[in-house]
Amino acid sequence: MPYNIKLFSEFGIMSRIRITFLLLFISLIISGCLGRRDMPVRYYIIDYPAGVQLNIDDIAGPVQKSCLINVVEIYPAYSTNQIAIRENTHEIRYFAFNQWAVRPEESFAKIIVNLINDHNIFESVQTNAFYPEPDYILETTIYHLELVEEDNDHHARLNLTYRLTDGQTGQEILNHHADRKHLLEEKNLNLFASTISEMFIEELGVFTNSILAELR
Repeated sequence: MPYNIKLFSEFGIMSRIRITFLLLFISLIISGCLGRRDMPVRYYIIDYPAGVQLNIDDIAGPVQKSCLINVVEIYPAYSTNQIAIRENTHEIRYFAFNQWAVRPEESFAKIIVNLINDHNIFESVQTNAFYPEPDYILETTIYHLELVEEDNDHHARLNLTYRLTDGQTGQEILNHHADRKHLLEEKNLNLFASTISEMFIEELGVFTNSILAELR
């Protein structure tokens, strides 16, 4: 076989090999994209829980003062739309196809405002940080918001602090801290979201009773 014909033949074989690998690579990408469509993202909400009974002593009327509800502060590891699961003392990971529908600080703030208004805790309630000189400021910090895996059990953990400060001096008037961990019947994120909502509002109920007892 002449050299130029042999070279052309080898070049043709190499080209076909390259094309084959290229087609295989493209097919893998397409199949990967199609495979992801089989795993839809599920979204969960932290919401004012229906049916929760709170024994709040609001019969005597509100505190005759104004209150600013500050933005809820959440530690960075838990402040995104990603849902955290703790599998070790210093190790967390995030669910890939399960997320919070609304960022947690927004959901928690809405629950606070609804409860304070529904039970008429203060004469007036504001959520705008530019509100001039409120009498009191209600602050919330969340340190842990996670699904905890221990052996074969799963728990909902919520670690938080509520604070009421003087709007003029900044002095702390009341403080309520709770670190709760509730055993779930199963690894179910809908149950997890519902449990977190219940624990948050139950502790808020305890705190609002302290406000009424102290200031009214």
